[in-house]
Amino acid sequence: MLTAKVCVQYDGDWTAELAKHDVFGEFVASTFRNNRYIGMLAVESRDCDAIHEIIRAHETVETVDLVEQYETSEGRCAATMLLRGRLTEVTPLQALMYDGYLPLGPTQLVNGRECFDLLLNDRSELSEAIDLLSEFGNVTVERITQDFRREIIPSRSEWQELLSSIPPDSVSS
Repeated sequence: MLTAKVCVQYDGDWTAELAKHDVFGEFVASTFRNNRYIGMLAVESRDCDAIHEIIRAHETVETVDLVEQYETSEGRCAATMLLRGRLTEVTPLQALMYDGYLPLGPTQLVNGRECFDLLLNDRSELSEAIDLLSEFGNVTVERITQDFRREIIPSRSEWQELLSSIPPDSVSS
């Protein structure tokens, strides 16, 4: 059994446009039905207004509701948005699920790429997943592990809060 983090630049989608804006995001929840989707997206960026506009302006997005927005201690913006839209084609996540792949955890948006942690039987199945995702754009494999590993990585704002809680005297000692 393998786990692999596989990323695809989904050409023509608003997720690819985010590469210009130093955005990290996660689809906290999403669902698809009858060519429609609903997704809860959490993002962190230098300019949430620009991110909101990129998403809102895309032809497949019908509504974007801002659930929350705040400034991090790093001076970045964090926002959670509820997206609703109509799909005009199968997405990378749908293609993976329709072909029987098992994504673990949320889809991440990193540097304009959609990243999936996949549970796979072997390297042959990984190669097939890469071929499938190549239909959407350039694919990279960020990590492969032999054993199942569930990684929990704090967000940038959580790391910043943790680091800022350490008294300055203990850092220089």
